[in-house]
Amino acid sequence: MDDLIAWLDKERGRRKALCEHLEIRQNRLSQWREVPPKLVLRVEAFTGISRHRLAPEVFGPVDA
Repeated sequence: MDDLIAWLDKERGRRKALCEHLEIRQNRLSQWREVPPKLVLRVEAFTGISRHRLAPEVFGPVDA
């Protein structure tokens, strides 16, 4: 989740763009403590952040 937060904070408008891509409201995104497993692949495709970094508990660690 730290990688996603860093990505979102890097440029203005990224939160809005990601929410539009995922078809969710921004307040929903701000409630995330972890990326919902059903959205991990879509977040990965949009952000370029590896699924292993977004959800290691589901996809395993990066080096696995």
